[in-house]
Amino acid sequence: MNELSLSRINEFAPYIVVKTPNGDFWFSTTYGVNYSVAFNEEFELGGCMAYQFGIFNKDNRHTPYDANIQATIVAIINEFFRVNHDVLLYICDNKDKREEARNRLFFRWLKQEDKDDKYCFDTSSAFVEGQEIIVSIIVERDNPQLHGILKEFKVVSNVLGDKP
Repeated sequence: MNELSLSRINEFAPYIVVKTPNGDFWFSTTYGVNYSVAFNEEFELGGCMAYQFGIFNKDNRHTPYDANIQATIVAIINEFFRVNHDVLLYICDNKDKREEARNRLFFRWLKQEDKDDKYCFDTSSAFVEGQEIIVSIIVERDNPQLHGILKEFKVVSNVLGDKP
């Protein structure tokens, strides 16, 4: 993965983002809740590298609606795609059975911020180690491998979507 520019992220993010020693991106909200955003290399998908993208509420606290969280996360995603022409996979945490709500919220954020319609999204459910998970893909519409990426995502999703 190409290096993301912290100065560019912070140019657009309402919250100050820092990079941790392990490579995650970290920010704190006005409500004192700390979030980290991580990218983990997974596998090649349709000729591009796929990275698992995770958002973690490090304090496990609910906060009132805060549009600055949305804008900060989208600034990080935009920087990822500015320097990488790859694929993001968003896998929702399912330990409290709220993964569908998390997925809807995340994509509502992205669609609200994607004013130029530059991202393509798709979502599927899969079974991994006997547990159902929601997996979403984010790829730029101008990616030359877009159709191959989406086709391979569907194939992998169909294979993983079959219950064990």
